Parts: sequence; C-alpha cells; structure tokens
Amino acid sequence: MRRVAFWIGVLLALGLSIYAIPAVYILSHANQNTAKPSDAVLVLGAKAYIDRRVNPCLEGRVQQGVKLVQDGLAKYLIVSGGHDIEDGRLESATMAQVARRLGLHPEQIVQESIATSTYQNLLYSSEIMRARGWSSVILVSQAFHLPRAALTAEKLGLEFSVSPVQNDPCPAALLARARLREPIALLAYWLLGKG
Repeated sequence: MRRVAFWIGVLLALGLSIYAIPAVYILSHANQNTAKPSDAVLVLGAKAYIDRRVNPCLEGRVQQGVKLVQDGLAKYLIVSGGHDIEDGRLESATMAQVARRLGLHPEQIVQESIATSTYQNLLYSSEIMRARGWSSVILVSQAFHLPRAALTAEKLGLEFSVSPVQNDPCPAALLARARLREPIALLAYWLLGKG
C-alpha cells in the first residue's frame, strides 16, 4: 500500500511540475502591452454566446480592438473566429456586430470566419494580411491568452505587438477556468510545434 501511495505521489509531483513550466511562462509574459502603430488589429475568437447573450469575454476583446483602431494605432480590425460548435454561431460575425455597435465603420472590419483555434486565428488572418499587403498587426485577447498567441505569431513569422483586454468584463468564474486550462493548451502547442 505504501508503494502505491509513493508512486501516486511521484506521478502527482511530476504532473504538477509539467503544468508549472507553461504556467510560469504565462505569468511572466502576461499583462504586457506592447501595442504600436500597425496595419491592423487582430481580435482572437472565443465562444460567441453564453446564456443567449454575447459572451462578455469576447465582447471585452472586441472593445479593446476597437479602442486601438479609434486611438489611431491601426486602420483596420480583423475579427477571427469560425462556427462555434456548441451554439452554432459564427464568432467573427458576432464580433463584427459588436465592433459596429461600438462605432467602427463596416469598411474597417475584416472577418476571418474559418478558424476554430488560436493557431488557425493567426494562420488564416496572416493569409488575409498578406493578400491585402499588410505586414504588421496588434494581437488582442485576454492577458493570459496572449503569450500563446505571441509564440504562434512568432512561429508564423508575423510582425506583431500585443494588447491585452483592459477592464475585462469577463466573469471571474469564466476567467478562472480559462486560466487553469491555458498552461495545458500552451504545453500542447509546444509539443505540436505550433508555438
């Protein structure tokens, strides 16, 4: 019995150590705001609706992106996100609707409507940028998510800066769950060579 308890303890310690490496990386790279004048702002997607209302976490991302455009750091806003499997909503369309409501002109909003992951957000948006002759972008998401997005953008050769959501309207419970999952997502990206 002691032997089983010992090995369970070893496995738990190993698991916690593996989890801690990306968690420490995220903590040391989150909350950096390096936004600089760029060709576009890219808002990374998230679940479109929660309880039949626009996801406040997603809305916070769009608010930050629109603010950057309105402050003159970029002329265009790319909103990236495909169909949400759970509610069937198109994330990019929801984000574009929020951006218009916040006063952004429809011609300034570019929708990327295929991506279903952070890697795809960046990959497909970079294709849009190349097609339009844009070379630089400001990435927008929650602070804990941007380290993984930045690693992916670097891997894809993008010229980028980051701007985390300010005054985040995302409910604490949703943020806590997402923060707990993020080290696992980052570890998976490292192992898959996506970041």
